[in-house]
Amino acid sequence: MRIFQLKLMGRIAQSLLVAFLFVFLVVPTSLAQVNVEVSAQQMDGFGRIVLKFANRFDLPAYELNSENGVLSIEFSDAVQVVLPDISGSLPQFVSVSRVDPDRKGIRFGLKSEVNVNRLEAGGLLFLDFLPLNWQGLPPGLPEEVVAELAQRSQEAAELAELERRIEFALVHNPEAHINVGRHPTFIRIVFDWTEDTKVDFSREDGSARLEFHWPVELDLYALLSDLPPEIISASTRKMVGSNVVEFTLSEGVVPRFFKNTDRQYVLDIDLIEPDTDTISPEALLAAAQADRLARDMEMAALALEQVELSDGPMSVPVTDQTELTPQISKIGSTVRI
Repeated sequence: MRIFQLKLMGRIAQSLLVAFLFVFLVVPTSLAQVNVEVSAQQMDGFGRIVLKFANRFDLPAYELNSENGVLSIEFSDAVQVVLPDISGSLPQFVSVSRVDPDRKGIRFGLKSEVNVNRLEAGGLLFLDFLPLNWQGLPPGLPEEVVAELAQRSQEAAELAELERRIEFALVHNPEAHINVGRHPTFIRIVFDWTEDTKVDFSREDGSARLEFHWPVELDLYALLSDLPPEIISASTRKMVGSNVVEFTLSEGVVPRFFKNTDRQYVLDIDLIEPDTDTISPEALLAAAQADRLARDMEMAALALEQVELSDGPMSVPVTDQTELTPQISKIGSTVRI
């Protein structure tokens, strides 16, 4: 009885060993195989075979050879493939096709001598069989493939930009100082960043959304501590590669958004009931004069810059100055200059 138990235990151990070897030796080999779909189609004057490598954005290592009327594709690793009836789809060009026993190659027997044009597009390999009398440029990629490649390229560029922003934020820690200016007729929210940034602004009825391209936290205390009635709520949330600030606005409120510099962005919100009684005509006149002085200084600086950039003497044209006198009137809650 003891001998029988020992033999039984030996068989169990042997079975476990076989299962172990199968899992760790056989299964990884099959997992390493690349799945490829093969299709063939008779085109206008030429034959086309397409190899699509599943779940890949590039092609595996391979070699393409043509010798003694046989076109072969040899891979460095085994591939998992089931060939369709290639000779039935391309009777003018292919007589027979098969997969090598080690599954590392696919061979096509050619009926006649042809020129083989190869096109690679991501995880797609196109093999075009062109007659020897083919004239003109070789066939190109299908439009849908070109469109898909363009989309993939754009997605790859966006992903690279996202990774760059995340890495930059981790190293430099960009910050935004948020200031709120409360004027008699409007509220001004200014975002001053310590680093250059971009922002996507959008608005709908009753809401506004700003997405800054830095994945950092923002502090809205300066606004939330004294929220005006025009803004029902304001929130911020850190995303994977950005920060989103969202506003819920009262009915009829339309915000104005603009950019001063690559580091400063402004959101203005008109007050529903502006305090126009506190606005004096003298203050409006002073503001108009200050604005005019700023424009004159900007024009003078631009003219000076043009003189400095010129190679030789340059005369700066002087335009006739027109004196402007602001006229101010008040109609109800509207102040007009």
